[in-house]
Amino acid sequence: MKNRILFLILFFWSCTSVSQDAYILKAGDTIKIHVFNEEELSLETKVDLSGTINFPFVGEVEIANKTSKEVEEIIKLKLKDGYLVNPEVNVSVLEYRPFYINGQVKSPGGFPYRPNMTVSMGIALAGGLTDSASRSDWFIKRSSEKKEKVTGESYIYPGDILIIERSFF
Repeated sequence: MKNRILFLILFFWSCTSVSQDAYILKAGDTIKIHVFNEEELSLETKVDLSGTINFPFVGEVEIANKTSKEVEEIIKLKLKDGYLVNPEVNVSVLEYRPFYINGQVKSPGGFPYRPNMTVSMGIALAGGLTDSASRSDWFIKRSSEKKEKVTGESYIYPGDILIIERSFF
């Protein structure tokens, strides 16, 4: 029973925040790549629309739809291939891609994502609800999923589109 409770706590905690180890990189994310003791190989860059970055010596690196750990391994392998003996590479997310709010909010548009952001926080960033906004018909469209109904306590993730419907009453 104790292990089951611990599992549930860890499961719900992991579902409520963006872990950099599990986070999938996409266009619009800004990352930092640090190669230990090789400052000329360390850089900060934004993932472009093609899902690639240009890395010194190795050229274009495809990183879209990969985690930071996967990108670390790719760059390590490329650097080992004729450049460095045992490179130590660290990749971290500096700035997440934005999320978007449209519909019945005062200032719809794109907004910078911050970890642990809820729907209510996103609505506040968009200036709050309009007078004609529904108080319950709120939906999120995630990149590969159909839209799902959410509440103010639901979490927003990078790239999400929050849709606030109009109230008919």
